[in-house]
Amino acid sequence: MNFHITDEDELAELAADYEVTYDKALARARADGAAHCDDAALMAGLLAGACTILIGPGANPRLVWKGAQAKGMTTRQLAELIHEDPVKAADLMFVTPGHPYQGGN
Repeated sequence: MNFHITDEDELAELAADYEVTYDKALARARADGAAHCDDAALMAGLLAGACTILIGPGANPRLVWKGAQAKGMTTRQLAELIHEDPVKAADLMFVTPGHPYQGGN
């Protein structure tokens, strides 16, 4: 059997099925509710509702979520960071997933 995928569209579709994205997480948060969703969805729901209020008007909830996920943060850790230092929370928008100096904890 040959499992090598050469079609870019098929590869993108396959990757999208396995990738947890902000949009998918937010949809799960809205569908399941905060008490019943996983941590990635809970974080997306928190950021979608209050990101600009808690962090600042320039904060993009999608990018903050992506940076927090890349660093392996939980929703609780993110909430504590937002409370302690909103500027550091905003810096999560600039984390590059997989970058050796930014992707770790």
